Amino acid sequence: MSHSIWYMDPMYRLAVAISCPILGLVLHELTHISVAKYQGMTSVEIISVFPKFRMEISYPDTQSERGRQIMAISPFIFGVITALTLVLSGLWRQIQLEIPYYFEGILILTWIGYSHLSPADVRTIVAPSQRTLS
Repeated sequence: MSHSIWYMDPMYRLAVAISCPILGLVLHELTHISVAKYQGMTSVEIISVFPKFRMEISYPDTQSERGRQIMAISPFIFGVITALTLVLSGLWRQIQLEIPYYFEGILILTWIGYSHLSPADVRTIVAPSQRTLS
């Protein structure tokens, strides 16, 4: 097998198809944590990992509702900015032309996993004064 067709191996395709969307979800949660950390959060507690990942972010009493809303929507904002940057810079077109067809779909799923608004994010946006769960 030549070095230029290593991405055609079925095990490689399966590993990429599983790991990339999971990476998107992990980066989604890390974005929440990093924005909350920047805003001065006091603690993060992991409530559950399986079947769904949930964590509680605690803020000092002085944290504004707007700050909590920004923390909740931050992965969506960064996801949209990233998508616009990729499309406007022409990098997305280059990716489409140079990588295998299936990888484009995997990247889209990863982007959706990263930038989606979870029910907890929506609850925090609508009622930011309640406990912040993600």
